[in-house]
Amino acid sequence: MGIFWRTVEMLAETNRIHPFQGTLLQLGKQTIYSTKERVNAVLSKYSLGVISKEAELDDVALFKAMGFSAVESMDASDHENATLIHDLNLPVKPEHEDRFDVVFDSGTTEHVFDIKQSLENTVRMVKPGGIIIHLLPVNNWINHGFHQFSPTLFFDFYTANGFSILESYLIEYQQSDDKPWTVYACRPELQVPLQLAATPVLMYFATKKTDPLSSIHIPQQNMYVKQWGKHRDAGKEAETGESRQNLPKKFPPDALKKHRVYAFGRHIVHRYIRDAIRLIKNKSHKNPLPVHKRF
Repeated sequence: MGIFWRTVEMLAETNRIHPFQGTLLQLGKQTIYSTKERVNAVLSKYSLGVISKEAELDDVALFKAMGFSAVESMDASDHENATLIHDLNLPVKPEHEDRFDVVFDSGTTEHVFDIKQSLENTVRMVKPGGIIIHLLPVNNWINHGFHQFSPTLFFDFYTANGFSILESYLIEYQQSDDKPWTVYACRPELQVPLQLAATPVLMYFATKKTDPLSSIHIPQQNMYVKQWGKHRDAGKEAETGESRQNLPKKFPPDALKKHRVYAFGRHIVHRYIRDAIRLIKNKSHKNPLPVHKRF
């Protein structure tokens, strides 16, 4: 996907709150699609180092100006001169585990067929206390890669594995240095389908590894986990509590069974009516996500 000056600004915002240092690993060697003047203007705005007039504008110069002491890149091919050659469909070597302070994935994971293995590699390569940043396609990227992603994949996967979520944004994206981006704050509790503009949409997601990992946990989608919990509660309500108190003192077993089914069914109907109303509101009203910035 590469890096535009707006990408640099998103990274600089993260860096301001969670300062970058140590060793950076790029998944895929990044190309800079901007001018040195624009990149340096962003770096100066956030009180970071700048790239000298003599230096070439490339990934190493950019990330060292942002505070990293070493910059590595990993790719399945040596075509773009990555420093580490490895296919992310396969487990990483033990020597790469817990090695990097930041792993930056700008448009690489969507090209890896085995998403489970790719994410497992990513979390294993970052150090405890280190940060993972994804900048990946969400919508309107047909045939760009194998995948487009929903934010819930990353919220649920990283939460299940003990990571803390630092930032999450959806970006209405223009593939040009001169066309604006609209950045929306993406909240994990917003569990209804979203419809943004017809332009390509990206996700910027930053998360922190808080503890060493002994194993990888595969999550169920959190939206359904919550619904299953409500269903269980509805079943309990049919057996005890208010629903049971409203039953006749001598309630035949068959009738009690019917009452439980009715309580469960009523809950299901109410849930789908509620979700349908939310979908209608999303289609007829403006996007519910708050705008973080336009630039």
